Amino acid sequence: MNQTDKDFLRAMMHERMTLHYAAAHQKNSSSVQRFAALEEELNKVLSSLTEEQSEVVHQYMEHLFERSAESEELYFRCGFLDGYRLRNYLDRLTAD
Repeated sequence: MNQTDKDFLRAMMHERMTLHYAAAHQKNSSSVQRFAALEEELNKVLSSLTEEQSEVVHQYMEHLFERSAESEELYFRCGFLDGYRLRNYLDRLTAD
């Protein structure tokens, strides 16, 4: 496989990973602003809780973040698998 094919494959893998991510995360600038406002409200609520209550909320949030990271890994793997299939397809085309 020459350098042009490798560059193309790399670009296609990146594009597919981006598409998988975008399909799952339909975000816009208003959602970023909304998140910032919610974070500020959350900090107010957390400061009003007892230490024990605050710890429970923090543990719950950590669990959610871990699950989110697992999802991100899945999307990465889906994009990688698409790229691998594309590479095999291109290899078969160039072998003929």
